[in-house]
Amino acid sequence: MNSTSKPMRALSSTSKGMRRMKFALLTMLICLISIVPVFALRADSDEQKQKEEERQNTIVQEMADNIVTNHREYDQRITRIILKDWFKYKFDVVEDSYENYYKTMEEKNKTKSELEKVRLEIKAKAEKDAAEVKAREDALAAEQTRANEIRNNSRYSVDRYSDLSNQHAVISVDDMNNIISHWEKYNGGSPFNGHGDIFIQASQASGLDPIYIFAHASWESNWGKSYLARDRGNYFGINAVDVNPNAAHHIGSTMADGIVNGAVWISQHYYSEGATNLNGMIYGHKQYASAADKWINGINSIMSESYSVLRQSRGM
Repeated sequence: MNSTSKPMRALSSTSKGMRRMKFALLTMLICLISIVPVFALRADSDEQKQKEEERQNTIVQEMADNIVTNHREYDQRITRIILKDWFKYKFDVVEDSYENYYKTMEEKNKTKSELEKVRLEIKAKAEKDAAEVKAREDALAAEQTRANEIRNNSRYSVDRYSDLSNQHAVISVDDMNNIISHWEKYNGGSPFNGHGDIFIQASQASGLDPIYIFAHASWESNWGKSYLARDRGNYFGINAVDVNPNAAHHIGSTMADGIVNGAVWISQHYYSEGATNLNGMIYGHKQYASAADKWINGINSIMSESYSVLRQSRGM
């Protein structure tokens, strides 16, 4: 009984050991089976992650390339704009010379012949302007020469023996008007005012000094206001003898005719016959007026003061 139970216990022990080993192997197998999918899943996850990273890197690179390309194009556009503005400024402002003007005209479809036409027109205008300036300068120079001649050649004082011709009386219309205006304060206004041209005309027609003609007419006609002056145009008392004043000649129908014709009559009947001064007109072979020295002094005083006015007006 005892001998039989020992082998049975040994077998039973061995069987238990085998079962434990199988259980351990089974447990290990189960563990392995459960672990393999985990590693497999983990491997799949890593691969997908790597692909995702590669895809994102590709997107980022494409975006970076686009930014660089767009930036380069932007820089080129900005550069073109800057250069365009610079060249425009260069042409329009900085180098405004004939060559750059010509290039500008070319840009505006202007031909070289048109530009040459403009240049010739400008040149012609400049030459015309220069000629006009020169003409004005020449005229001023001639006027100044004439003024100097007048100053140097004209007389500025007279007496009863002074020659009554206009050879030494260089006098203009303005000079006569200035002289006539001077006497207005003494005569209370005269028809002679503003008519200096009539006395210049009378001087040219008769060859007599215009200041003498003015002085003689003023003395004889009461500054142009006498009856004989107004009615018969006789400003010099021609043939108006004391015993018969009405015998005075009718000299002209207007003031101009009366003064010019009267001056010519005196030149023909006195100056041309040798009575070339006031003294000779009284004490020569003819006696112009019976008042004698009063007549001489009256006319000479008007002449002397008139010449003084002339001298002052010329700054002498």
